Amino acid sequence: INATGGEINRALTVDRERSEIVTTLARDGQLHVFFDADGSLVIDREPILLPSRSVATFTDGEGATILDLSRQVQFTRLYNAVICNPITDGDNPQPWARVVVHVADPEHPRHRDKVGVIPGFLSSPTLTTRARALTAAQTRLQTLMQELETVEVQTWARPDIDPGDTFSTVETETYQREQRYGTWLVVSVEFDLLELGTRITGRSSAVDDVEEEVE
Repeated sequence: INATGGEINRALTVDRERSEIVTTLARDGQLHVFFDADGSLVIDREPILLPSRSVATFTDGEGATILDLSRQVQFTRLYNAVICNPITDGDNPQPWARVVVHVADPEHPRHRDKVGVIPGFLSSPTLTTRARALTAAQTRLQTLMQELETVEVQTWARPDIDPGDTFSTVETETYQREQRYGTWLVVSVEFDLLELGTRITGRSSAVDDVEEEVE
């Protein structure tokens, strides 16, 4: 079968490490790969980060559960297009034409009329049709367009929170900023047994960061 569950109907030879082909299949099928709290490898649809799914909400101010909080926004890419090239060499060449997707909104600050075309590149042995290549390219473009924000929360002992959980934060209004809300995916949890504290690191997107092939 291919990454989306359909039959490939032909031989598929992938000369890669096992972990890399798992990641490739998950990416092409718009799936999320992670280890749960029990150490089991999970391949599932990307979790949707909603406040209603939060296992905990941390607040500052009166009765605070936030002892310390820091945020960081990562601006690492200016891509506004993805080019998906078929694999044409080897025993199983892909018989579809190159796929190009780009930011369509002319008002977007990264539209090609404003900054030119800045493409990322994609190719995969699991993309057996042009339609599947188009879907993979569109998904990759959405990933590249995201501005990933991370948060680190210091709170009291919370042994019930595990990587993969969703949590929320509420920061009260100050003279410098308005009240801020956030919903985060737990990336890591560290416990301080002496101080009975917990440090929780989260991120604003469930989509894993990716490295782009440069042509």
